[in-house]
Amino acid sequence: MLRADNAALRQEVERLSRRIVELEKKSGRNSQNSSMPPSSDTFGSPAKEESPNRKARRAMGRKPGKQPGTPGAHLAQVENPDSVVPHRPEICTCCGGDLGLAELVGEEIRQVFDTPAPRVVVTEHRVYKLRCSCGEVNEGEFPPEVRAPVAYGPRVRASGLYLMARQHLPMERAAEAMADLFGLSCSTGFLDDCYREGAAGLDHFIDSCAARYALLRMCTSTRRRSVSGLAKHYIHVACTGMLTLLHADVTRGLNAVERLGVLPSYKGTAIHDRLAMYFNYTGARHGVCGAHLIRNLTSVAVVWNQTEWAEAMTDLLIEMKRAAEDAQAASKKRLSAKVFASFSKLPIRIVELGQDGQSRADLA
Repeated sequence: MLRADNAALRQEVERLSRRIVELEKKSGRNSQNSSMPPSSDTFGSPAKEESPNRKARRAMGRKPGKQPGTPGAHLAQVENPDSVVPHRPEICTCCGGDLGLAELVGEEIRQVFDTPAPRVVVTEHRVYKLRCSCGEVNEGEFPPEVRAPVAYGPRVRASGLYLMARQHLPMERAAEAMADLFGLSCSTGFLDDCYREGAAGLDHFIDSCAARYALLRMCTSTRRRSVSGLAKHYIHVACTGMLTLLHADVTRGLNAVERLGVLPSYKGTAIHDRLAMYFNYTGARHGVCGAHLIRNLTSVAVVWNQTEWAEAMTDLLIEMKRAAEDAQAASKKRLSAKVFASFSKLPIRIVELGQDGQSRADLA
């Protein structure tokens, strides 16, 4: 009787232990150990842990910032400055003599880089009407940017659009910046018109981007609720090292990706967080984002009997990334066959390690 009770109690303890782990894992989910977007983190979320990449750099003895021997970037003097301001001493500090005709024996040069004081330039355009000898009256044409008797020019419109679209300033703050920087009184209606005109000019941008995408990164992030609190929007991102396309939508699903317009005809390699809908596009090759994999492995590692293999897989991903970066730095297009073969065998071995309950030492 006691043996049966003990066995039942052990089973119940194991069940409750697993349940505790599941609840702890669920309550501790955040953007650092899952695919949840950073915007879902609350003020009560744990402090951000050191990233695996930073941890790996520290283990290699690499300090933050520029590494020794790598080229630096700094402000350098130019050979032909726009203006030269001389600073000559007028009176000798020893005898008080006049230095107007004194011999020049040396000089020290310093240069100051600054922007000119902003000033709005008003250009008047005049269209003339001329009568030909045949009697016909001919009239000149205003250029496209001359829209009205008084109008802001293309540089002003571009500046307002830049503040809103690139620096993400709200229209009210963009109007304030235009007033502070240039002394221009721009209404939010004018800036809204600039924004709409800029959007209309991007009709062929998506096609142009897609044609240049060889390696594409896709991701989705959550945006906070609108001012009225009625809808949550998602920002869909398609980017390379040079190009970024953002699309705001009320859904995270397939319809939003279709409206984004890149993946339906894409033939290159797409890197993403393995959201199932991405794999519907069979014309593209697919790769999984390493950062997402590491976050997923971090969430798995909190389970007491899964830590060994999850941490081993994380270390392997970081090692593979470092090997690829070293090959790229050496102007190589791919890893050597030997290095690739050594890496390709390890993921399965690590998974087997977790299934068999072995330690990381058994990998050697």
